[in-house]
Amino acid sequence: MALAESTARPVRDRIYVCPRGVDIRQFRPDRRSAAIRKELAERAGVPVDALLLLYAGRISPEKNIPLLIEMMKLLAARTDHDVRLIVAGAGPLAETLEAEGQQLGEKKIVQLGHLDKESLANYYANVDVFVHPNPREPSGSRRSKRWPPA
Repeated sequence: MALAESTARPVRDRIYVCPRGVDIRQFRPDRRSAAIRKELAERAGVPVDALLLLYAGRISPEKNIPLLIEMMKLLAARTDHDVRLIVAGAGPLAETLEAEGQQLGEKKIVQLGHLDKESLANYYANVDVFVHPNPREPSGSRRSKRWPPA
């Protein structure tokens, strides 16, 4: 029985479906451009030719933020590449991330705070790597194997 049919009075007008996933009309690879990459590098205060990593999400314990810090400690120690982590988001571990980043060296970890979707879509397309340290996100490949539900 559908949710709309399971109640005593009709609820069809009060049920909204929020699709999950990525809006591929906005987040798309053809946004890649030298001008946007330059703008991102300038905003972050990092060299445009650095290897740019992006984490976009809440800066909180459940997102496994300490793994980002450990990753950057390893990458910052390398001398063959200039690696920078750009962080889009905010949360309770922002100060910790800032302090740990300063210990790694100037602008190894740069926090941009919350970004509007337009900027975020541009930055996704113009970084070298997107990183996400949480192995237990509620969506993704593990969940998609069970979709649609039986």
